[in-house]
Amino acid sequence: MENHGTKPGTVDAHGEAFLKKMKELTITGTKKDLLALVNAYHECECAPGTDFISVDAMKSTVVQDIIVQAANYATDHLDCINPTDVSDIAHSMQTGQIDEALVLLAGCTWKDGASWDDGLNQAVMRIAKDTGQTLNNYHVCNNDAALQANLIAKFQQTGVVSACDRASETCKGPKWFYSP
Repeated sequence: MENHGTKPGTVDAHGEAFLKKMKELTITGTKKDLLALVNAYHECECAPGTDFISVDAMKSTVVQDIIVQAANYATDHLDCINPTDVSDIAHSMQTGQIDEALVLLAGCTWKDGASWDDGLNQAVMRIAKDTGQTLNNYHVCNNDAALQANLIAKFQQTGVVSACDRASETCKGPKWFYSP
């Protein structure tokens, strides 16, 4: 389903889908219960409990600081075919040109087991330590997906359709990667 304006099938500069099917389930129930579940699913997202990190959110000081830290991490931990790509990737990230950074990343690999997950987590932890600020007021598509997965799991366990809990820990802080 569409998530914060991104529709299924929308692709990035590499032609990769922004929204990926992570899991497929067959769910049984009465027609009434399944229709109620579909309605609850479409309403199941972290907003307005937390703000979605979008290009607009990237203008916030905290998010901008995280991008700078993540760009520095990339500079230190990426090995690229073209050495100038590393600084170009960092510059693209810092100026909000994420699609351009993704194109440049195609010719790079991580050194010594480094990863975006580690880089983003380190950036968030450093900003939290330096400023006392956290990203608990933000979420990304993966938080919504995890919240929706919880909704489905609860229905499968209980047979009861319930509303998603936007105040849950699932929505507090961006879940950079999602694995069902």
